[in-house]
Amino acid sequence: MTRKKNPEYYEPRDWYPYLKAMELLEGKGFGGIYWIRFGKAIPYPKGKSRVIYIGKSEVNIRRRLKEHLQKRDEPGKCIMQQASVEELEVGVEVVLERSLVHQREQELLGAFQKKFGKLPECNSFRLR
Repeated sequence: MTRKKNPEYYEPRDWYPYLKAMELLEGKGFGGIYWIRFGKAIPYPKGKSRVIYIGKSEVNIRRRLKEHLQKRDEPGKCIMQQASVEELEVGVEVVLERSLVHQREQELLGAFQKKFGKLPECNSFRLR
């Protein structure tokens, strides 16, 4: 599959409550990209978005979501400070080729930043 050099930002069509997403991903070792959002739109410099984090996992999206829920990392702490788990929703894009996961995440973060003027609220790292 060929990707555009500067892809437009998009979000998944289907969103699931955080705990339902965890349940649906149980036992599945899917890698890919995931978005986390909540009900309140966040004002960014160029518009509003409900997305607070875009992340990746090369092997197991569910494991990464669980780490965030348990506040094991800085994004998890940030996400859980924004809203209760009941308010959070997750969207997923499965990427079957592990070598493309990091690239895909960087493309989406760059496209988000271009569209909204800043990275999502809980993406504290800089694009490389």
